[in-house]
Amino acid sequence: MLTPLPIAPPRHDRHIPSSQSADSLSLVAVASEKPHAGNNQPAPAVSFRLRAFGPDSRRVRYTRIAAHTVGGSAAWLLRRTGKNSVQDWLAGAIVMAPRGLSDVPQNLSGILGQLHREENTGLDHKAVAAAIVALRTADAVIAGPFSPDDAIAPGIVAHLADFARRAYRTLRPPRGLIVHPGFAQIARRFQFIQMSHHEARTLAAGAIDIGILAQRLRQLQGESGEFAITKFSGHGLLWADGRWWEIDPIGGEEVDEPRAGAAFCAAWVVARRFLEAPAVKALSYARSAAANSNLKK
Repeated sequence: MLTPLPIAPPRHDRHIPSSQSADSLSLVAVASEKPHAGNNQPAPAVSFRLRAFGPDSRRVRYTRIAAHTVGGSAAWLLRRTGKNSVQDWLAGAIVMAPRGLSDVPQNLSGILGQLHREENTGLDHKAVAAAIVALRTADAVIAGPFSPDDAIAPGIVAHLADFARRAYRTLRPPRGLIVHPGFAQIARRFQFIQMSHHEARTLAAGAIDIGILAQRLRQLQGESGEFAITKFSGHGLLWADGRWWEIDPIGGEEVDEPRAGAAFCAAWVVARRFLEAPAVKALSYARSAAANSNLKK
């Protein structure tokens, strides 16, 4: 039996204005990186300006967080709430969301103080505190790609979705997460999912028909979610705005699928959340980004 999840964080309505100023938005990416001793801090945030489809532009603050840092935050909360037993790990720990988020202070100094008082396992307190603040204040979050170890870390994906509950959340799941029996519980915490056709084949016992795979993913994610199954050397499928859209190929067998997929996903988030584009415009924007990434190899 899987441990039941509490009510999933609401799926953010992309048309609701950000709580930040209208000209400033925050994009956070959580992805696997090789830990470096003494250098676990999030990469410095960078700002850039997006030109919208009209005459206006928006400034975006981009922050990248190592997945193992978010995993450390999840482990801390699991320990402090007593939900870190062997039984819990065996009962669906991948999808188990740590509790006690409401007890975590809102500001950086408060989180650091709590970590210093409660946590002595060698966790990088500054990195964890900065990650929590970044996720809480994000307007959009892209989760993935993850290494096999990070993907199955207890509570990591559900945890970052809970902290980013006010954000537009996007998931790029690895195969190890897709095949997990609790994947549906994770998928329903995200507004958008992007996976390659190769990864999607694990959704339906190795089926290769993209239509069958897309229907299975739609069933798992629920009616209100949106997703793309991409194959840039062939044809992909997008489910958005309540209908199917074909994703045309951008090249032949020489396409770098992971690189193109990353560009497509980031551009979709920018167009859909920050520029508030309808699906047809967001798809064109994202496909163009994927094609351009293939030209710059």
